[in-house]
Order: sequence, then C-alpha cells, then structure tokens
Amino acid sequence: MKILHVCGKKDWGGGENQIVLLIDKFNIYDSSIEQFLLCPFESKLYNKIILSELSINIFTSKKQLNLDPRFLFKIYKIVKKNGIDIIHVHDPDAHSLVILAIDLFRIKVKVILHKKTIFPIKNKKYSIYKYNHTSIKQIICVSEASKNIIISSIKTIPIKVVYDAIQIKSDFKKDKVLNSFIVLNIANHTRHKNLFTLLDVANICINEKKLPFKFIQLGHGKLMPSLIEKRDALNLTNDFEFKGFIENVEEYFCQSDVFIFTSIREGLGVSLLEAMQYNLPIVSSNAGGIPEVIENNNDGLLCDCDDIYCYVENLTKIYKSKELTSFLTKNALSKIETKFSTSNMVKKIKEIYLSI
Repeated sequence: MKILHVCGKKDWGGGENQIVLLIDKFNIYDSSIEQFLLCPFESKLYNKIILSELSINIFTSKKQLNLDPRFLFKIYKIVKKNGIDIIHVHDPDAHSLVILAIDLFRIKVKVILHKKTIFPIKNKKYSIYKYNHTSIKQIICVSEASKNIIISSIKTIPIKVVYDAIQIKSDFKKDKVLNSFIVLNIANHTRHKNLFTLLDVANICINEKKLPFKFIQLGHGKLMPSLIEKRDALNLTNDFEFKGFIENVEEYFCQSDVFIFTSIREGLGVSLLEAMQYNLPIVSSNAGGIPEVIENNNDGLLCDCDDIYCYVENLTKIYKSKELTSFLTKNALSKIETKFSTSNMVKKIKEIYLSI
C-alpha cells in the first residue's frame, strides 16, 4: 500500500511533529506501508525529515500562494507516477490543495482528511463541498471535541477519533540552571493561544504576589511585537523571556518546574503530551480537547480560559507542594503510556488505511 502524506504548511507546530512521528513509527512497525511525503520547499518539516534521516520518499514544491499551481501539479505527478493508493491530508492548506488538484486533473485516488484543529467548518458553499468531497473516504479527528464541532456539517463520510501520540523519553535528565521557579509555555503566537492572558498571569505572580517565578515562552508569530510591548509595559522584562522558535526544546523541558497552557481553542494539545513525558506538572486551560488529555486534579490542574486568578492559584499550589507535583506527574506519565502511545496511534491509522 502506498500512502502520500501531504503537508501544506511551511511553519512547524504540533501537527508537523505528529507527521514525523507517524512516518517514523510506520517505518518501524509496518514495512508493508510505503510512505511518500509532499511538503513546501524549504519548510521546517522538510528540514526536520532530512536531518532525522527518516526513510521516506520525500518531494517538495514551491508554494508562494495558498493554492500555488506548482504544488497542485506536483500532487498530480506524484500520484500518477507512483501509483499512490491514499493521500493522507494533514492540515487545512493541504486539504484545499489536494481537493483542487483532484478536481483539476481528475485524479482517481482515495483521501483521508486528518483534522487536528477545533475550528468549525465555515458555512460557505466551497467549504461544505471540500469537506464532503467524494474522494474523502475517512475523516480523522484528534479528539472528541474536534469531532463534535464538525459532525453536523459532514453528510456521509465516517469520522473517527485517533488521539495524537508521544514517544516517551526515558533518558532525559532534569537540569536546573536557574534558582528561580521556571514556568514554561510553548505555543506559536496566534490569538487562540491566549498569550496576552499568560502575561497577565505572570504580572500577578511576580509583581503582586512577589513569587520567585521566571516565565519562559517558546514560539514565534506575528503577535511577537505586541506581546513584547505588553511585557515591557508590565515591567516583566527581566522575568518573562520570549525565546522565539527553538528547534530542540528538550533542554527547556528539563530546566523547568511547571508547564502552563492558556489556549482558548485547542484540538488536543501536543505540547501537553510533551510536558507530561518530561514529568512536568501542568496548569492548563480547559479548552477544546484538553480535558481529554488532562483530568483536573488528577494528572494536571485546569482553569477556565481567561480565569487569570485560577492560573495564579494553581501555579502557586504546585510551587508550594512537592507532593502535589509528584502525584500529578506520576498519573500523567501513566496516562500517556496507555492512552497516547505511538503503537495505539499507528494501529488505529493502519486499520483506517485498510478499511477504505
């Protein structure tokens, strides 16, 4: 069976990390699946695949426009030349490109749409059309919350939930460099990551409660100048660092004391899984699919998205109690070993490949 993974994003995020993980684990668990990948030229995904030396047939295409004709033609050429059985679509950009290529070149191929966000389907004619396209034989959602938000817009295509997975690390070492209590956040700078609220939380912790916290934020995006402006206005310049995009985040997980996530819209939250594997206690919003990852007061602490004082209270609880930290992280690690294992993810996705 020949699978073409298509990614239309140049940037790097949790979804792209899952593509790499899926490709790698299929190589290990099932050699009967021959994998191909198409992604934009000079994308971070392409660079990551090359650096990791994964065994896969990889193709790139220039993509200056959302619906770049060169990318469309590349889809057609790869499917025709290699006899692709299934196109596995991994993001909204790729979805639009694949459907347009199929219609334009009349490609006969089955499509699996992997929906990793929790954005609803727009009530527009073309949006409804592309989500219900006859070539799409299965929709995969990363959480029940993601499924529930689109199910009323899908007419006949089956929808299944397959949780994202995490490769558990057992060889990392905690490496405290600073004496401060390190609060880590990893998220690109988009509105739905709610980072302005994170700054408000830091302001109360540091300037009002005088807690010895240092906030470190990894990620990038168009909101960076506005976030820095607010940080400096709150007099947090020395206590809140924006590190930008970081290729290898392991050292930050190992140096930190707690992970905070303030998103107001989230399909699942791969960063939460990463924090769990590094034994970091989690304080998070309860948006979207997050409660399917974190059970409040069992393997993390949850807050309403904009409840600033709840975030502050929960961070303070973790700061003051090693027992609570141990309880939460032990339960979290047990959960990812079962519910979010790579073997489960690969098994379920292979079953979908074979079923269509």
